[in-house]
Amino acid sequence: VLAGLYAGYRRKVPDLFMLAGGALSLIVVGMTWLGRILLMDGSRGLMSVTDSSNFFILGLISMLATAGAAYWLRQVAREMKENERQALQGKPTAENNQETSP
Repeated sequence: VLAGLYAGYRRKVPDLFMLAGGALSLIVVGMTWLGRILLMDGSRGLMSVTDSSNFFILGLISMLATAGAAYWLRQVAREMKENERQALQGKPTAENNQETSP
C-alpha cells in the first residue's frame, strides 16, 4: 500500500506532506518491530526491560531513521521546487522528457 502511495504522491500528484506521513509510518512500524525483537524475553514471551543497551540501540536507530527521512524529504522538496520553477518558465522537466520520449 505504501509503495502505491509513494508512486502516486511522488510522480503523479507531488505532495510532500503525504510523503512525510508515509516516512513516519515506516519509521513507527519499523521501530515497533525492532523493539519487539530487542526487548522480548524469548523464554517467557514477556517484555524484558532490564537491559538498557537495547533502549539505547532503539533510540539511536530512531534518530538515524528520522534524520534519514528528513534528508530525503529535503531533497524531494528541492526537486519539486525546481520542477515547479521550470514549469513556470516553460522549460521541459525531467518528468516531461520521460513522458514524451518514445
